[in-house]
Amino acid sequence: MRPIEASLIEAQAALNALLSDGETLNAIDRAGQLLVSTFERRGRVFSFGNGGLMCASTAELRNTAQGCTCARNAVDWLNALKVRQ
Repeated sequence: MRPIEASLIEAQAALNALLSDGETLNAIDRAGQLLVSTFERRGRVFSFGNGGLMCASTAELRNTAQGCTCARNAVDWLNALKVRQ
């Protein structure tokens, strides 16, 4: 098996596990709603990560709150929710 195939199979398994975990999906949904509502009322969200993906995800969330359709990074949403709690 080529490395790319192994990587994609691993990613697919991780996504399938996430899709079957209702509790985590609910937490992701709550985190997303919290972030969007914060941006809609012009609030601030402080998030911490170790690279450009965190910055890109936060910018995408800000754009989503302004009516744009953007990809979302679920891990960043969960991390933001943990920081807020």
